[in-house]
Amino acid sequence: RQRAARLREVLAASAQIYRQGFLGQTLGVLWESAQPTPDGGYLLEGLSGNYLRLSARSAAPRWNFIDQVRLDHLAADCISAEIVSFGEPA
Repeated sequence: RQRAARLREVLAASAQIYRQGFLGQTLGVLWESAQPTPDGGYLLEGLSGNYLRLSARSAAPRWNFIDQVRLDHLAADCISAEIVSFGEPA
């Protein structure tokens, strides 16, 4: 049990380091979900071409669109990003 717990810790740290290496870069993302937010916008979640889980806020639901985003900072289970270029539906 202790070895498995330690292995999970090492893998989580390794994944964190891997994701940190992409901060500041611009990548394409396919939005898989668009959840309404209380301010009238949407919280988008999707995957980049290299399978990074990303999230961003948008004024419109961009579900099933491919947009270019700049990766800003690490969140608990994804990377927060800002849409820099709107794309076409997938």
